[in-house]
This record gives sequence, C-alpha cells and structure tokens, in this order.
Amino acid sequence: MAEHRKKCASVCVRNGAIGSGTVEFFPAAQWGGPQGLYRLRMGRKWLDAPHGLHGNGRFLTVAEIAALLAYHIFGVDLRHAAPPPRPDHLPRKRLVAVRTGGTDESPLHDVTRIASEAPVLGADGR
Repeated sequence: MAEHRKKCASVCVRNGAIGSGTVEFFPAAQWGGPQGLYRLRMGRKWLDAPHGLHGNGRFLTVAEIAALLAYHIFGVDLRHAAPPPRPDHLPRKRLVAVRTGGTDESPLHDVTRIASEAPVLGADGR
C-alpha cells in the first residue's frame, strides 16, 4: 500500500562501500508526534518500525538525522566524534571569556583567568 502522507524532504544517498538508497523525511506531527521531530523511511522501509507491523516507529531530532546521514554517506559515527582541540596557545593569567547564552543584542559570557600552565577543556566543551 502506498504512503498517503506528504514527505517534507528526501535525500538520495550513494556510497560505494555502504550502498545506496533514498531517505524520506516525514513530520512527526502527521502521526500525532511532537513538532520539530521527524519519522524516516529508508529504502521504502520505516526506520525502527517493528517488522511487518504498522507502528508509529521512531521520531528523530535534526541532530540524530544529521548523525544518521553522516554515517550512511561517510561511515562516520558522530556520536563518538573527537572533542574540539584544546587551545594550547593561551598563556597563564590571560583573561578569557566564553559565550554561554543570551541573545545577539545582549550575549552572556563566563569570564575568568587561566590559572594553570595549560588551559583545561571541560567535559561540556568550554
């Protein structure tokens, strides 16, 4: 039976090592899901739907979709990507500021001085 819901986008994925196919994106709202999430169909099969059953499947965020496409195109798992490099060029006692939020008109920053011989990169990437 053909799908009667409208897809919002589709991508043709080709990679000689992994294969090829079409990925179709459907808004989760068409199944009563939350706004901003999507349901995917890969090669005419719903992603994570129970085999042979017409369940709701799984709704994905934009970040999850990006990681999935990166894996299918490049074979790279973005969930285990390396953290950004540590800035080793900053001297001790240097004043540094890191943007932590706010708006473009009034941004919020954390301001501190480097107290160690080399800067420390936190688990949150700051």
